[in-house]
Amino acid sequence: MPAFFHNKTVKITAIIILTILVVIIAGIFLIRFNQIDYLVQQKLSYAPEAGISSAPALKRDGFGDKLVTENSVAYTPPEPNPTGYTTGLEDYETTDYSLSGELKEFDDLCNTLTKLKADPNINFKQLQISTNRCYADFFVNNTQAESTLNELKSFRELEITRHTESVTRFKQQLENQTDILQQQLASVQRSLTEAERQFDELAEFAKESHDPAALSEAIRYKLQNIDNLTRRKISLNQQLANLYQQAADLNDRMNFTEFRVNVSRANPIRLNNQYRKKWRQAWDGLKETANETLIGLTVTFGVVVLWLVRLSLYLLVLLVIIRAFIKFIKWFWNKW
Repeated sequence: MPAFFHNKTVKITAIIILTILVVIIAGIFLIRFNQIDYLVQQKLSYAPEAGISSAPALKRDGFGDKLVTENSVAYTPPEPNPTGYTTGLEDYETTDYSLSGELKEFDDLCNTLTKLKADPNINFKQLQISTNRCYADFFVNNTQAESTLNELKSFRELEITRHTESVTRFKQQLENQTDILQQQLASVQRSLTEAERQFDELAEFAKESHDPAALSEAIRYKLQNIDNLTRRKISLNQQLANLYQQAADLNDRMNFTEFRVNVSRANPIRLNNQYRKKWRQAWDGLKETANETLIGLTVTFGVVVLWLVRLSLYLLVLLVIIRAFIKFIKWFWNKW
């Protein structure tokens, strides 16, 4: 061995450098181990429970009774009339009024709405009256709409907005769809009548037939055809009933005017409950602090203790490795 390596200072320096390298390598190993452990815990915490299906949820598409998945896009056929105009656009219309504002005569207006609610000729959809706010949504026959509007106009602080919308196109669509379905129903009814007549003929012929297998197959086919036609007839009747109901609702709506009233008190009344709120907030704060203290004394303290145990084990293993490595270096150095 060269005389240079017998120098005590050189030996100590080499041992220190090797020890630092071992510590760095061990530290890198521990850091990587903790990262892998953390990723595994995160993976387990977000894993789905056994037996739970991950199929996409279903929702209505907003244009009918079709169901579509969350990620799918409902297809809507294009409208043949891009301008939105149709003949006789103003023949059929609906009208509604929106009334809003902050009123000094708030109580008088609420009393007026209450009296309107008692009128059997006025149909209220909703009425809400509170200390500082009053809301109503009701329908009035067109013959009575003007007098009702004048009664509400007496409150000069109200802001009134009128909205008139044409429903002619919608009415025409309902009529066209009804006509198409009626024609389809008549065609299905004729086919069903013919199928029943043919089935009766087959039943009569079955009494004299010498080929029961072929006749049985023909009868089965006719019965299946009758069942299909019957289901089609029921479906068309249901669709027609739905269209009839929509047309009736539309006609009723055209005969009524909707009023939506949403007002508030000009000078809001504030209830004297500020001390009650403060006491409630103080008790809520006390409960929250007590719960956080109990959590800190139990769960959080336990987590800290477990982390200290883990770090102690890591340091103990690291010290054993460093000590064994130093002994190996000394043995190797002396042999060398």
